[in-house]
Amino acid sequence: MNTLGHNSQNKTLDDFVIAGTGRVKITDQIVRDLLKPTYENGIPKDRIIYDSEVIGLRCRIRVGGSKKWFYEFTPHKSKSTKRYTFGTFPEVRTAEARILCKKIKHAIESGVDPKATITENTNSRTLEVLADEWISSVLNVSKRYGLETKRHTKARLTTWLMLKPAIKRTGSNNETVAHINKHFSILNIKKLNIKLVTKQILEAYHNAISLRSPSQANRVIDDIQQIFNYAVEKGDIDNNVCKFTKSERNTIDKRMDTVKPFTKKQLKILKRTTLRISFKFPEKLKVAALALLMVAYTGRRKMEILKLRWDQVSPNLKELTFKGTDTKNKTAFTVRLLPTASAILRRMQKHRIKLQSSTKRNYVFPATTKSKKPHINDPRSTWKRVIKMAHQIDNEINFKCIHMLRHTFACLLLEATKDIKLVAKIMNWKSLKVAEIYADYIGKEHSERGIEKLDQFLQVA
Repeated sequence: MNTLGHNSQNKTLDDFVIAGTGRVKITDQIVRDLLKPTYENGIPKDRIIYDSEVIGLRCRIRVGGSKKWFYEFTPHKSKSTKRYTFGTFPEVRTAEARILCKKIKHAIESGVDPKATITENTNSRTLEVLADEWISSVLNVSKRYGLETKRHTKARLTTWLMLKPAIKRTGSNNETVAHINKHFSILNIKKLNIKLVTKQILEAYHNAISLRSPSQANRVIDDIQQIFNYAVEKGDIDNNVCKFTKSERNTIDKRMDTVKPFTKKQLKILKRTTLRISFKFPEKLKVAALALLMVAYTGRRKMEILKLRWDQVSPNLKELTFKGTDTKNKTAFTVRLLPTASAILRRMQKHRIKLQSSTKRNYVFPATTKSKKPHINDPRSTWKRVIKMAHQIDNEINFKCIHMLRHTFACLLLEATKDIKLVAKIMNWKSLKVAEIYADYIGKEHSERGIEKLDQFLQVA
C-alpha cells in the first residue's frame, strides 16, 4: 500500500484503498488530509472509510466537515446492522478509536451494554488534567521531593507533556521547539483520555523524545509513571501501563564512564584562567568566575555553592556549614576550606559591602543583574569562556560540564589521601559504593606504586 509523504500532494483517498477489500489502513494523516466529502452531480455527500486493522471501525465525514468514529456490526441472526458512535476526530485519534472499538466489541461479546463502555471511556479524564492535578496535589506538597527536583520535574512536564518549552532568543531550547514541531503528532498525548493511552503510544512518545535527549526521555517517562500511579489511586484507571523495563529505556552512560575528570595540572590552568577573568572582566563575569572556582576547590555541587549564604560561612572564613535543607541527600555537614576557597570568600566580602540590596547581601555569590533569584543562577556562559581560554594554554582541556569539577575534586582527594572512607566523609556521600567508582581514576603512577608495595611485602614475608 502507498504511504503519505511530503511529495504526496496529488494523492487521493482512493490511492490508499486496499484492492479487493474496499478498506483503508486508516491513519491520522489520512483522516485529516484525505477524508473529504464526495460529490454527486455537484452535490456534496457524506463519505465513510472502513478500517482494515479493526473490522467494524468506520470514520464518516459529514458535508459540514465534522468527522465521526463509529463501530458498525450485524448481530447474530439479524439482517439489520447496529451502529455505535463514540467520538470525533481529532479529539479521538486513530489509535484511540481502535482501542475503544475493541472495547465495544468485547462488551457486546460479554453481554455488556456498549453504551456504558463508551460513556465510561469517553468521559474519562485526560492525561493533561491528571498531570495538573498531580502537580498541585502531590508534587507541590510532598516532602519527598526537594525544591530542585520539583522545579526540574515541572520544567520537563511543561516542555514534553504540555509541549510548551521556554522560548529563548538563542540556545538549545530553540532546537527543542523545532524538534517538538517536527514530532508533534507523536508527542501530543496530553489530550488523550487516560484509559485510552496504551504502552505502544507511550513507547512511540518515549522514542520521539529520545531523538532529542535520551536521558530526558527516561526522566519524562518516570514523571508520567508517577501520574499514572496517581490515576490508579484515584480510580481513573485500573492498571498502570506506563512501566518501562531497563531494556525498554535508553542506556545512559554514567558521566565518569565516558568523560575523564581534569588532571591536577589542568585544574591549575583552570584556576589561573578563572582568576584572570575575575580580575580583568566585568562584574557579572567576576562573580560567576569566583563561584566556579569555589565549586572546583570545595567539591560541592554547583547549586550548593550558587545558593551559599553568609550565615553558612564561619567567622574565620575557613569552614562552610550545610544544613539538611541545603543538600541533595538531606544530610547536614561541615566543609573545611582550602586556602584558595578562603581567599575567594575574602574577595566576595569586599564585593558584599558595595551591594545595595539587603537580600542580595545574604548570599556569597549575589545576582549581578535583575532576576527572580537574589543569587547567581547560571554560570554556564562564563564556564564556556573559562574552557575556551584554558584550551589555548593546553589543547587537551576541552569542554566538560560544571559538575565535572566535583568529580575532579573527589579524584584528586582520593589520589592525595588514598582513603576511600575519608573521601566519602568529606564529599558527604551516604554510601561507600559512590566513592568506589573513583578508585579507577587515582592515576597510573599510584596503581604502579601499589603493586610495588605488594611485591615488597611479599618478599619480606
